[in-house]
Amino acid sequence: MRQMAITVNEPTPGDFHYTLIEEVGDRAGLLIFRRLETHPTAYASEMEAWIAGVCTINERIVRPMAHRSSQSYGSKVRRSRGASRG
Repeated sequence: MRQMAITVNEPTPGDFHYTLIEEVGDRAGLLIFRRLETHPTAYASEMEAWIAGVCTINERIVRPMAHRSSQSYGSKVRRSRGASRG
């Protein structure tokens, strides 16, 4: 799995935005990242922006993986049941 990170910046005082970044390489021991998404919503604190970024990662990565796992488990159960009918 690729490395990802969330950064939070404050382009104007009191407006915090998160940016998702992902690793695209490694040169001379330095990780190289690219921006995936900078969300346009301004949050009132660094923590709120960071939590919103974590929720976005959950939507993009964690939930789709869980969904694939449950589909794959269900198809294995259906195949095994069908195979035992002979």
